[in-house]
Amino acid sequence: MKSRTQGITWLPKLKGLSGEEAEIPEKSEEVRALKAELERTRIVIEKLKVAVTRVRKECDELKDINMTTAEALERKTKKAQKEEWSRNKFRWALWGSSNELKLRKAERDKSRMESMVLEDKLKSCQRSKRSLTEQLSKIEENMLIIIYQYKEKVNLAASHGQILEDEQAKVLAL
Repeated sequence: MKSRTQGITWLPKLKGLSGEEAEIPEKSEEVRALKAELERTRIVIEKLKVAVTRVRKECDELKDINMTTAEALERKTKKAQKEEWSRNKFRWALWGSSNELKLRKAERDKSRMESMVLEDKLKSCQRSKRSLTEQLSKIEENMLIIIYQYKEKVNLAASHGQILEDEQAKVLAL
């Protein structure tokens, strides 16, 4: 209250009169100052009324926004509760699926290990096959050489046999 009355110089004088009627000089400077102060006060009051009205409107708008926000929050809370219920509902199903996937993974890993063992065996067999193929090729070359040598000996023996027959025929013909 003190801050509101600081600029008003005539208020203490009115309080000081204690019931006596105040003499108001009509054209004096004090009256003009008081009228100017009164006019400024009216302007301030009007501005305050406008400010109060604006603040009330803002307060009402904020109440509406707060109500809307509270309703939206309640809807979101209910939605979140439903989603949580759904998550809990499917959590066990997911747990079961997870266990099934673990079993499948274990089977797949076992199959991969068996496949790797079989691949190692296959590689070993392929190395053995190559080695055997090389040995067989060498044996075949040696056999061809032996066959060729045998054919030469057979041809030589046949030609000697023919020569012997021819000589025998000559000897018998003589």
